[in-house]
Amino acid sequence: MNTKNIFAVALLAGLALVSRADVVDNIGDLTLAFRGTGVSNDLAVSLGAASTFETYTPGVHTIYAGGGALGLDLVSGFGATWNSNATTNVKWGVFGSVLAGAGPVNGSADDTLWSTVKTAQGGLSRASAGIQDNPSGTIGGWAYGTVNGAGSTANNTQATLQSNAAGAGGYTDNITTGGTLNFGPFFGYFNANIENTTLGTSNRLDLYKLAPGSGTGTLLGFFTLGNDSSLTFTVPAAIPEPSTYAAILGVATLGFAAIRRRKQALVA
Repeated sequence: MNTKNIFAVALLAGLALVSRADVVDNIGDLTLAFRGTGVSNDLAVSLGAASTFETYTPGVHTIYAGGGALGLDLVSGFGATWNSNATTNVKWGVFGSVLAGAGPVNGSADDTLWSTVKTAQGGLSRASAGIQDNPSGTIGGWAYGTVNGAGSTANNTQATLQSNAAGAGGYTDNITTGGTLNFGPFFGYFNANIENTTLGTSNRLDLYKLAPGSGTGTLLGFFTLGNDSSLTFTVPAAIPEPSTYAAILGVATLGFAAIRRRKQALVA
């Protein structure tokens, strides 16, 4: 092989390495995951720092446009009819955690969890901090341990395909058995349905942040996965406190009173 051919081969090899970079999925990041039946792989996509979603302003924010990288990976992993629940029964959710001993990360303490839940569930609760240590380790171990550093897909440098075989350590393995800790379904912690299982009918999931402790998590907004593979995150407009309504009513009353006095002065 002459020098030109050697250089060409080396260049192509380098381009291949660049185009298939490793996924970066850090502690405290959110990970979007898909699984289905009759397929051999899960799809995991790093969405970046959870703190980004906590600071979004009210409105609709596009994470992935329809027909783009996410759509190509969904077709590759689950077929052209991935959005038909009757075909591959695709389920999806978004999760994240701060591993014990790793916090605080972007202001979030050890064992903080982020998880989606079906809107119909009406919220997502957390148990004690001691119990919450288990799922934070399972979610973090899966995302930071297997998604982070994995080879990316040909379409997206922040997405990877994982084997869904039992014991493989992928998304299916962790969410259905609680991972190596084996605490049961839904990462061994949640009893609510934290995945969307009705693609084509209802494609929305609410995102909650669960700080260590007990009680109900904080609603951050909701994800919507379109049948065209678009993914958006919506932050609802803030609902004013009762005191705010009282202040608004007070200002309006004063305004009406001023207008009335002005009209009376003109008449006089």
